[in-house]
Amino acid sequence: MNGIRLRTKIEVMFVLFFLLMLAIVSVTSLTRTISDTSDSIETFIRNSKGNIWEPTGSNIQSALYSLNSTGGTVFLPVGTIYINAPILTVNNTKLVGAGYSTVLKISSSFSNSFGIIKAGVARKQNNITISDMTLDGNNTHAIMQFQTAKFITLQNLNIKNCLGNAIYFYGNSTNNLITNIRIYHTTSYQGIALDWVHDTIVSNIIISNSTGAGAFGIAANYGKNVTFDNIHIDNTSYGMKVIGISPYVSSNININNVFIDNVHTSDDIFKIFLANYVNINNLNINQSRGNGFVIGMCNYVNANNIYINGSTIYGIKVSDSKYVNINNGMTRKTTSSGVALDNCDSCTITNLQTMQAGVYNLISSSEDITIASSNFLSGASYGLDFADCSNFKVIGCNFLNNIGDGITTEVTSCNNFIIMGCYFKGNDKAMDIHASDNYFIISSCIADSGDSVDVNAALSSTRRVNDTICSLVVS
Repeated sequence: MNGIRLRTKIEVMFVLFFLLMLAIVSVTSLTRTISDTSDSIETFIRNSKGNIWEPTGSNIQSALYSLNSTGGTVFLPVGTIYINAPILTVNNTKLVGAGYSTVLKISSSFSNSFGIIKAGVARKQNNITISDMTLDGNNTHAIMQFQTAKFITLQNLNIKNCLGNAIYFYGNSTNNLITNIRIYHTTSYQGIALDWVHDTIVSNIIISNSTGAGAFGIAANYGKNVTFDNIHIDNTSYGMKVIGISPYVSSNININNVFIDNVHTSDDIFKIFLANYVNINNLNINQSRGNGFVIGMCNYVNANNIYINGSTIYGIKVSDSKYVNINNGMTRKTTSSGVALDNCDSCTITNLQTMQAGVYNLISSSEDITIASSNFLSGASYGLDFADCSNFKVIGCNFLNNIGDGITTEVTSCNNFIIMGCYFKGNDKAMDIHASDNYFIISSCIADSGDSVDVNAALSSTRRVNDTICSLVVS
């Protein structure tokens, strides 16, 4: 009897042990979330809840959806994941790679008209981060777009081979950050395109080797409170533009530390158009083919440290604008004017050096213009040509070795101007003043003995002497 009881106990214990082991195996199978003896975290897609998936494009989508409305992070492994359909964004989530060696690449079977990343819910994108990976358009598609998006962060991204916009925000998107991005080999559209984007920072950007009829490095349209910092654009069809379209203007734009090299367009390289309250600091344009720095139909633009070197048509061109201040810059070897202003009002240029301008530096149909402490050197024509201008001042400037006159108003008459404290040497004439000019003062200037001065026609006996003060000093 005792033997039977003992055997029963043993059988019961064996059954319990078997059930326990079965339970352990089952639980292990159900909760295989991070790794087993043959898996590594770095080879799987995983989320912040601890779930893992095989590294496929559709599983990236599953991982994002698994976070639901609570949000979280999806981590991508090292390696190339081919994308067959756009990844739809999920609010309050982060999609994070393991660095540039994580590659999302559009596959040959990708047929959607959108790119790798697309808005999951139109006009309701909020609090999304995409970072630390390479995005490859495979020369067939754009990369990403966001509509009416808020608090989107794009950082530490390597974007290449896109046919279309690499990054596109539109539809009153606000409070976004685009930083530490390299974009190269884009065609047809822009590296970064911003339409109706406000309160956004774009910083630490490199855009290179981009071609196509509309391929700007950066194109920002109708934006407000947007900052661009540390931008490098190289070997593209166009450079950078910030514009509005009437009646909508861009406003409160800050642009700092922009370097543009080898842009191929014969149009505008760096353009500010229909914009108000724009601050630009440290713009360098080198060996590019179009108009260098162009301002049109703008108010309250301050530009400091502007350097335009070689191959441009116009160096600095301002038109139809008011309250533009340009301080401390250089234009060199331009095929047209080093600096030109047309139909401008209340503008100031100080500490500017123009060298080897291909034609005259022209100030036309403008008023209340001040040019001070600037040098106009070795131009192929006039140092400064004023045409149909009034209330302008040229103070403390040097005009050296220009083939034409240092300053002329001879083409079209001007009125109410002051030329004071300027130095002339090696020009055709120091100054040539139009016979019909009125109410001008020329004072405390020095002209080298080789530079003649022609103001006699302007001081004809038919004019009242009190209208004009001319006390030019010739050495």
